[in-house]
Amino acid sequence: MLELTVLPILTEQVIAEICAGASYEFNGSTITSGGVYTHQTVNANGCDSLVTLVLTLTPVLEETLNVEICEGATYSFNGSELFSSGTFVTMLNNADGCDSLVTLHLTVVPHVPEHIFAEICQGAVYMFNGSALTSPGMYGTELTTAEGCDSSVILHLTVTPAINTSLNVTICDGGSYDFFGSSVSQPGFLPAF
Repeated sequence: MLELTVLPILTEQVIAEICAGASYEFNGSTITSGGVYTHQTVNANGCDSLVTLVLTLTPVLEETLNVEICEGATYSFNGSELFSSGTFVTMLNNADGCDSLVTLHLTVVPHVPEHIFAEICQGAVYMFNGSALTSPGMYGTELTTAEGCDSSVILHLTVTPAINTSLNVTICDGGSYDFFGSSVSQPGFLPAF
């Protein structure tokens, strides 16, 4: 009589995950890329044993930030207060414990005053920031840009004085003179307006 015992092949599956740039030790080998790896060995009973490694590689996550700030303001980035335009890069750990590459493109919107040069005739009115101006000079106001930054507008207003010119005209008796659309035949002084 024969009593035969058949021992099964033992199989084991190992599921692992590593970050990009890291390594995993398996059967005396250093593995740095994701994939499925197998190793066959003999177990304590003298039978074959198969170990399968399913290794997942988590890539470096990359994030790009485009940020605008107003001149005079600062932006907090990785523990630093930034106040000038530039590109800044840092490596952080994400929720999985792997590296995350963050690139910041920071633009500082400058505070550049805008100059307006205007000219009006004496007696005319120039509207500026809700005010009716009639005198020459420099006038300023502070506004807010679309980005939320302060903006200065400076008006340089010139007032051109009225010019008084006298015309001395002589005509013959019975004649007339066309003066701004009116026919004049009598002596005297007439205003133009």
